[in-house]
Amino acid sequence: MPRQPTDDLTNAGKRLAGIANGYIAYIGPWELRSLWLAVRLEDGSTDGNLYPSMKEAVKHSDPQRCFYFAFRGNIGGLDPREAAIVIDFHRSARLAGIPQSDPDAAKQREPFLSTYGHDVFSRNLRSRLS
Repeated sequence: MPRQPTDDLTNAGKRLAGIANGYIAYIGPWELRSLWLAVRLEDGSTDGNLYPSMKEAVKHSDPQRCFYFAFRGNIGGLDPREAAIVIDFHRSARLAGIPQSDPDAAKQREPFLSTYGHDVFSRNLRSRLS
């Protein structure tokens, strides 16, 4: 169940969106489409590195304190509200003891944010921020 949003979630979403959109503007979406960021769950910040795979990002970060952001589905940019929803989802998954699996690894199951789940998190976030 999603937790109550706080200013830290809103700020974390803004921070992640700013970082991702900065990379998209500076480097370009097509060069980023196969790269990953290690994003801190605490505040939406990164270590400033782009990784060629989730496996490499995991090597250089703490999977309990980070989630891994793939540009491939977000090359058009990231809205701060959407970033907050993604962070909230991954925070909830970690609290439930569910790690993030590498989508490129064979035969792994991972938590994913379905369209219904997105709607639930989105409504919950919107009602708490209004």
